[in-house]
Amino acid sequence: MKYDIGSTNMHNKIQEWRDLFEELGDDLMLYEHLLDEGRKLHNDPLPEDQRIESNRVSRCQYDLFVGIHENRFKAYSNGMIASGYAYMLLDIFNSVPLSEVAECDPVNIGKSIGVKEILSAQRGNGFFQMMDIMKAQANE
Repeated sequence: MKYDIGSTNMHNKIQEWRDLFEELGDDLMLYEHLLDEGRKLHNDPLPEDQRIESNRVSRCQYDLFVGIHENRFKAYSNGMIASGYAYMLLDIFNSVPLSEVAECDPVNIGKSIGVKEILSAQRGNGFFQMMDIMKAQANE
């Protein structure tokens, strides 16, 4: 099903992730891939001085922070699955201008990715809150 998620760039980036998840097939392969992506997040994390309460994704069971640094979203997490889905969201949201992020619909993005099929309820809460925080930051 296609949801209204924004521009062609955002749609294409989401479709790339969706296609990858379908190719991976089972949950074990999916989580292994998220772990691999999470390792990439640590190559260019959100600077420590931006890991502040207003950038915290409080619904994540691990430390997860997201913020805009040098006109791009960056994140940091000490949880590997959280790092994996944070990396995915950075990849999607950094593919479009901040003005588009400010207008996005996180619920439709989550549905397009298929979050309920791939993440537990707890992880899904953090995932959606992270998108809400990114949208609010893009509006500042």
